[in-house]
Amino acid sequence: WNCKADLDIYVTDPCGIVIGPRDKKQTCRGSVGTLDIDANQDATNHPENARTDPQENVFWSKANSGKYRVKINCCPLHRGMNLKSTTIQFTLVIEARGKRTVKTGSITGSYSRGDDVELKDFYVHVID
Repeated sequence: WNCKADLDIYVTDPCGIVIGPRDKKQTCRGSVGTLDIDANQDATNHPENARTDPQENVFWSKANSGKYRVKINCCPLHRGMNLKSTTIQFTLVIEARGKRTVKTGSITGSYSRGDDVELKDFYVHVID
């Protein structure tokens, strides 16, 4: 996304385990999934540190076969930022087994505990 908002990514893996800001590292059938950074998460207390080009990445040591679900959440209003009724555009890039898929979406900011967007279900098929 391209603003100082705090969007969060949540990925549910084939084991039903969710990787996100509160659980940044999880294991599913021996594969470790990791969220590398929770971008702009401290913008409420330090808005001067908020980035205008944030990104969050979730990756696995070796992705398991199965369905993955992606959800994007817009966190509550940051001090000094009026996101109410603001539409925030974002891009999701999925790279799995040599295939790259790009999906765009949008979410509307609010004053309450964030809004969610169920963005994309995708499947990874492992061929050994």
